[in-house]
Amino acid sequence: MYVSPVGDLIAQHNICYHQYADDLQLHVYMSLSSEDFSDLSAMEICAVDVSRWFVENALLLNPDKTETVVFGTRKRLPQLHLRQIW
Repeated sequence: MYVSPVGDLIAQHNICYHQYADDLQLHVYMSLSSEDFSDLSAMEICAVDVSRWFVENALLLNPDKTETVVFGTRKRLPQLHLRQIW
């Protein structure tokens, strides 16, 4: 219950999520059209806000257990410009 506000924070960014309370896993996902495929700025801003929320609430994200997975075609994936968020 303590981390349930994280879901509200993510929803403010119009990003879908699943939150599992048993092990504090949070699955955030969004689909990208062919026009905006390389634009992950909404996800990046959301990740920064979630990280900030954890710090403000005296919690830490474990960088060894935090990851981003991007799915796409072989043609589309090289078009992404990823940067480290966490």
